[in-house]
Amino acid sequence: MVQEIFPDLYRIKIPLPNTPLKYLNSYIIKAEPRSLIVDTGLNHEICLDAMLEGLAEIGLDLEKTDIFITHLHADHFGLVGKLANDKTRVFFNRPDAEIIENWQGFKPMIRYAVKNVIWKTGA
Repeated sequence: MVQEIFPDLYRIKIPLPNTPLKYLNSYIIKAEPRSLIVDTGLNHEICLDAMLEGLAEIGLDLEKTDIFITHLHADHFGLVGKLANDKTRVFFNRPDAEIIENWQGFKPMIRYAVKNVIWKTGA
């Protein structure tokens, strides 16, 4: 479902299946020479379908569109890989960009979590 909030500012409700949240608000700013998608939805077919239908409804060209992710939750960045192309710039806030740039996988986080659990339980 697409709603024009203000001229060239749209909201697309992206369903979030199997979550208590029901949907994500993705915002689209249509502009020249580049447009911007703010948040994308989960990496699920139903989310992708809703996004693509909404983008088609407003006539958005993904070749001329960048993406801004507000924060690193799967419901906000899940479709980046399916929407981005070789011309897309993907923007994150500074703390999340640093996490992505320094990503070492889950092992350091798990080691920290285990150490923290042992310390808190006194074991």
